[in-house]
Amino acid sequence: MQLFSHFPLNQCGGNTTSDVLKHTQAILKNPNWILCRHQNWNLNFSSITEGVQLVASNEEKGIIYLLNETAVLSYDAQDNTIRKTPYKSGKIDLTLAHRAIYNTNDNQIYIYAADKELYSYLNLETGKWNNLETFSKKTGKLIFQKHNNVFNPSDNSIYMLGGYGQYKYNNIVRKLNLTDSTWTNLPTNDSIFKPRYLAGSAIFKDSIYILGGYGSASGSQVTNPRSYSSLIAFSIKSKRFKHKFNIINPFSNDMIVANKMWINPDNRDYFALVSDKIKYEGYLKLLKGNLDNNNVTILGDSIPFKFLDVKSVANLYYFPNQKKLVAYNSFLNKKNIIICILNIIICIFGKQTKKHIMTKQEKYLDSLTGAVILNQLALNFNEDLKYTKFYKHELKKSLNNQQFYLWKH
Repeated sequence: MQLFSHFPLNQCGGNTTSDVLKHTQAILKNPNWILCRHQNWNLNFSSITEGVQLVASNEEKGIIYLLNETAVLSYDAQDNTIRKTPYKSGKIDLTLAHRAIYNTNDNQIYIYAADKELYSYLNLETGKWNNLETFSKKTGKLIFQKHNNVFNPSDNSIYMLGGYGQYKYNNIVRKLNLTDSTWTNLPTNDSIFKPRYLAGSAIFKDSIYILGGYGSASGSQVTNPRSYSSLIAFSIKSKRFKHKFNIINPFSNDMIVANKMWINPDNRDYFALVSDKIKYEGYLKLLKGNLDNNNVTILGDSIPFKFLDVKSVANLYYFPNQKKLVAYNSFLNKKNIIICILNIIICIFGKQTKKHIMTKQEKYLDSLTGAVILNQLALNFNEDLKYTKFYKHELKKSLNNQQFYLWKH
């Protein structure tokens, strides 16, 4: 069989494509480029909610939970559907001091208030909270705002690191044991983990990794605050911090990191969303690094991001069964309205397998379908510009919002 033309279709964007054999061009009608799905964030969901809204995720099932004052919304990234479960108790009082996390051991969502040392879990089937005192209006000093938190299934505990409040940054490490309901401040070699907030974190094996953050050596907000570029590991077993290295920062001297990041267990690559602390109307960018060296790169296009200290939230999740990176960001405006945005990108990575050598027939079919396998993401600045202009227009229309971006790989 003789091949007369070969149109690889391995491009992102455009209404024409080239024949690599004859060097001619073909005009395309309504193209839907597969490659773009692996380079650009896609806006999959946005919502506007009155009052504070918290977020948690079940990565294995590919579900994002949005918890507002009257109900929990379960967003399924597989089929892009929302399920609403009203609370049996009616309205609860959520504040910026509350945080939510998903327990993979009992498959329930926990909301806790670190400053009050209270927590409650939600039965997702019935909508019932087990401890309504967690949502009482009892006030006190807040010192743990914007702390990092991870759930460790091995000891059924939530670990909290750093935070901000009362004009001070802190480097406290706290443990909430959900088995015996005890709160403990852990003794550490805290000289390595300087006071900070606005850092990224992820658990990998026996360690919690902390990337970046913003703070000061003394903890004072007014004494030489700065952005950190360090990657630090906290050993859950030894309760000790280890400074891995300072990354070669390609982004900004005022870099801050979204609260949740993801570590690929197969090759120890990590992925985090980064932004610029001094920009109110800025962008989230996807940063990729590795736990064993300080080189990092910026991947994909940009996600518009409104940043105002404790009013903004950003997280990155990875759904392994769908091979999707999910970016969540939200902003609480002056009218106490929270805007939530979810973006997704499809990812191509995972465990390396033996290389498959394609047959001639497979190569021919591949050229017809335009199926593409990428080893790394590439940027397309023209598409990025079009997307940014469109999204700014949409953002103006919806005032502020909470958004999810899906990056399917």
